Amino acid sequence: MRRIVSALGGLAALVAAAGPATASCGLEACPYRAAADTDAALGVRLGTATRLTGFSTPAARGQALETPARVAFTGLPDLALAAEVPLVVLLLEDETRSGLGNALVSAEYWLGGLALGLQVELPVGQDAVAAPHAELLPYLRAEGAHGRLSWGARLGWRQGLDGGDDGAGAAPARAPALTLKHGGGHGPAPAAQGDDALAAVFIEDHAEQELLYQAEVGWALLPPLTGALVADGQQVISDTTGDRTFLQAGARAVWTSGDLRVAATGLLPLASTERMDWRAELALGVDL
Repeated sequence: MRRIVSALGGLAALVAAAGPATASCGLEACPYRAAADTDAALGVRLGTATRLTGFSTPAARGQALETPARVAFTGLPDLALAAEVPLVVLLLEDETRSGLGNALVSAEYWLGGLALGLQVELPVGQDAVAAPHAELLPYLRAEGAHGRLSWGARLGWRQGLDGGDDGAGAAPARAPALTLKHGGGHGPAPAAQGDDALAAVFIEDHAEQELLYQAEVGWALLPPLTGALVADGQQVISDTTGDRTFLQAGARAVWTSGDLRVAATGLLPLASTERMDWRAELALGVDL
């Protein structure tokens, strides 16, 4: 119950931003699919999203606030392109760090209701909040609708390019000071050495190779409002020593009017293996 109250409180505290749901190192950063129109001129969709994640490790507990600046290009026949760079603020009980996270670029090619996509993470962020690694995430995406019912599914493969592994879900070492990392880093947390030792707090902890999957089922409530149940999972492939399966689920509400789209999402872990305590996001997007 305390997690649910915390998640709802975090969601209520978020301010509106611009862009569909986004996330670092995950399938949420897929490009927004505009209405199919092969005769449309090239368009631009600008936005950002404000996402708050609660986390706790033996080294620290707190929240991660992410606000990505995003640009997407629409109007290209069957092709969607997007790029974003997030501003990350890590809030701990006795310390706060902030800076730019790693850039994400993505592309999707649609064939009817199925898309082949590729997301690339570029290590251009600041050390205090970004992992120094590159990453590829090819994926398949499908969606459809029947009457008031809609559905969507995504299946992807996360591949780190630095040849390491963070032992997904492994807790960072305890230390009196903290070097805060965003994205896992695909490497073990540094061991504590003396009073000045540093420990990494891995937000969006992940292994070098993972299978990612998402599913969503929506129902048109009262126009222009849609509600949906969402599930988000990760299966670790490259590491066999730690937790290997992670699953989160929650709900989303989407309000759409013309070129404007507002979405609110809340997620909670379903099992004892956790990479977060809770997550809440509020997003707003507009086509120019």
